[in-house]
Amino acid sequence: MACTVGKPDMSRVKVIESLHAKAGFTAEDGWTYQWWTKVLPIKLPKKKDTAEQYMMTHFKRPYLIHSDGTLVTCQKKAWMDTAGICMWVELVLKQWLDKNECPEWGSILTWDNCGLHLTRAVLDTLKECKIFGECLPKTMTDWLQVMDLVVNGPYKSHTRRLRCEDLRAYMQDFRMRFYRSKARNEPVPVWNPPKPTITEGLLNSLKACARMANDEKFKEGMRKAFVQTGVVPLSGTVVDPSSDLHFCRWTGADLQGTLAARAVGKLVGLLKLQEQEM
Repeated sequence: MACTVGKPDMSRVKVIESLHAKAGFTAEDGWTYQWWTKVLPIKLPKKKDTAEQYMMTHFKRPYLIHSDGTLVTCQKKAWMDTAGICMWVELVLKQWLDKNECPEWGSILTWDNCGLHLTRAVLDTLKECKIFGECLPKTMTDWLQVMDLVVNGPYKSHTRRLRCEDLRAYMQDFRMRFYRSKARNEPVPVWNPPKPTITEGLLNSLKACARMANDEKFKEGMRKAFVQTGVVPLSGTVVDPSSDLHFCRWTGADLQGTLAARAVGKLVGLLKLQEQEM
C-alpha cells in the first residue's frame, strides 16, 4: 500500500506554535512545545512489473505535550497517516507503557486491519518499542474494537453536551440583548451563535476525556468490553501470564493468528448465547 504523506517536513507550520500562546495551552497550563523527527520508509507507488520500492523520508512535526502525557499535533488530512501513527506509538503509547511498568518481553496492541497499520514504517516502529501488533478480523471492527463499542459513543455524547452548554450560555446572553433592544426601540440582534474555534474544540475534547476518566461506570464498561470481545484473556480477575498461548508469538499482520481466532470464537459464543435467550 502506498502512503501519501503530503509535506513530511512541517517546519513552516505555525498552528501548533500559535496554539501554545492561547489560554489553556500555555506553559503555565502545563504544556510544552516540541518537535518530533524520524526517518521512515515510505512505499512508493508500484509500477508494472517492478519490485516494491521504498524511500527513506525525514519527517518533522510540531506538537504540544502536557505534563499528564496528553499530546496535540496537526497534519494536512483529517485522519491518521503513517507518520502520525508512528508518532503516536513513540510519544504516547510507549511512554504510557513505560510509566505503567509493562513486562520486559513487550506489550500487545490490538487494532483494526486498516492498511496503514500494516505498513513497513509502522511495523518497524512497533518492533523498536517492543510492541506486538495484532489486527482484528476484516469487517468486524464494529463487533470487536473496543473504541467503537464503548469509547466513541460516550466521547461524542460528552462533546455534544459541552456544545449544548455553550449554546445555552449564548442563548441566555442573546435573550437579554434581544429584549433590551426591543425596549429601546433599537434593531434586534440576529441569532448567530459562533462556531467553536480550534482552541475551544480541543479544550472541550479534553474536558470530555477527563469526565470519562473519572466515571467509574465507564471504566468498568471498558474492562468488560475487553473481556467480552476476547481481546484480553482473563483467569478470574487476573490477566493470564505471558506464558499463555495468546502471548507466545508475534503474528504481526497474520489475520489468522491467535487473537483473530480467539476473537471470532468468542463472538460466535456470544451470538449463540443471544439466540438461546431469544
